[in-house]
Amino acid sequence: TLVLASHDLGLVAEVSDTTLVLSEDHRLLFDGSTLLALADQELLLSANLIRPRRFPASCCKE
Repeated sequence: TLVLASHDLGLVAEVSDTTLVLSEDHRLLFDGSTLLALADQELLLSANLIRPRRFPASCCKE
């Protein structure tokens, strides 16, 4: 058994089968498969593990 605390999602994907995701106030948001956790964009956003993509307004003009 190895306990690892990391924000490096690539490392987590390589070494972990099971993942716990905590909120910034240390509440448990997820306990389960690493693959499911990494595929859940809403979860990763809510835990501030990824940032929303932002595009400049100029890219949206027709």
